[in-house]
Amino acid sequence: MNNDFILKAGDTIRAVFGYAKKSPFLTTFILGEFILALSLSGPISLLLWAILFMDAATFLGAVDAVPPDASGWCKLAKGFGVVLLVYGILLLVGVASNGADPLRPLSAMACRQEC
Repeated sequence: MNNDFILKAGDTIRAVFGYAKKSPFLTTFILGEFILALSLSGPISLLLWAILFMDAATFLGAVDAVPPDASGWCKLAKGFGVVLLVYGILLLVGVASNGADPLRPLSAMACRQEC
């Protein structure tokens, strides 16, 4: 019987959390952000979320050129990285406008009156 297709526990953990070896800062920052988000003010927490998303985007290669012989997974990761980078930039704009909600970063810029 050939056991090539059976994953060992170490392989599964490495596949899911393999980025931690390449970027331990990102893993530590994610855990710290979840803990600090409850006690920090809105704009500071929003700034931390922006840093987190932009760091993840650069890790996924959002600002790197895709080689012509790249696999589909590499292109998919780059596309997801670009989405994270755009969302991180939107969060920075939300910080500049004194926003506090990571799900609605531009709500502080919305018109508050009936136009």
